[in-house]
Amino acid sequence: MKVIGYFAGWSGKVDLQTFPAKKMTHINYAFAIIKDGKIAGKDKNDPENFILLNQLKMKNPLLNVLISIGGWTDSNLFSSMSATAQSRKVFIDSALIYMRANHLDGIDIDWEYPNLPGDNNPHAPADVGNFTALLRDFRTALDLVGKKDKRHYLLTIAAAAFPEYVANIEADKIGVYLDFINLMTYDFFGGWDAFTGHHASLFPSAADPKAVSTSLTVKMFKDAGIPSEKLVLGVPFYGHGWQEVTAAKNGRYQPGKALKGDFSFLSLVQLYIDKNGFTRYWDADAKVPYLWNDKTRQFITYEDPQSLTEKCRFIKKEGLGGAMFWEFHSDYQDQLLTTLFEELLKN
Repeated sequence: MKVIGYFAGWSGKVDLQTFPAKKMTHINYAFAIIKDGKIAGKDKNDPENFILLNQLKMKNPLLNVLISIGGWTDSNLFSSMSATAQSRKVFIDSALIYMRANHLDGIDIDWEYPNLPGDNNPHAPADVGNFTALLRDFRTALDLVGKKDKRHYLLTIAAAAFPEYVANIEADKIGVYLDFINLMTYDFFGGWDAFTGHHASLFPSAADPKAVSTSLTVKMFKDAGIPSEKLVLGVPFYGHGWQEVTAAKNGRYQPGKALKGDFSFLSLVQLYIDKNGFTRYWDADAKVPYLWNDKTRQFITYEDPQSLTEKCRFIKKEGLGGAMFWEFHSDYQDQLLTTLFEELLKN
């Protein structure tokens, strides 16, 4: 079973004294980018952080560190980079040099998204087949260098949790090239929506106008041909909020406007959960908590230890590969990570 966490380079340097290395199996370092057709670092902390992350293996020899490439704001060059065999080779060759130079254990591709705009990115119908070709070529190259190094290098992707994404990848083909797929089963609702909702519901709610959930996403990928054991369930260490919300049903699935602010689990514990007029409620159908402030008419959707425990039970029941979370710095005293560890890894 896997517990995979994203570590954002822009959040600072790895603290060797406090980092809970034994509670994780994989760290996805975010992010590298594409520049001039090759891989490139993004943050000034990257070189030192790679050294520090590798030192964590002294605490946990089974820990894997991968470089994640792309992400929401840096997926704009995937379409052009993957367009030809030669451009793919140039990029892959550079990525393998980068990976080995920093003593990393694999590559995580976060293309958001093939043949879809994502963050207003260039995209084309050819992305569908080129995405498959990129993963195929990566797998071949990783296996060749792995044979030389006498080890296996990992290849993973972060996958969106909506039907349009699955419709624009060749799910029945890519699974063979990947060690596992990290499902981004969060952001089902957010401030971009004109009404509130759970952004990481485990099961569907009858009141949900979008009819979305983590369980439905897993079924969608299974139906598309991905084996259960290669699916890793994504969970958020953050929430989303709305204001000026209609008061019915404690604000659930009601009209509202985006609420600005930091809704990391850290800030939620310190400022919001049963504090400052906010009351924590539990949705027994969706298996997630939410906050409602009846006075200010503000609603916040988030994840907590109770909902993560439910998701870990689901992971084991469905035979999934484990859990992934975004992002390490958003936790509060390792509460969410410890829940994942105790439910999935601890004997």
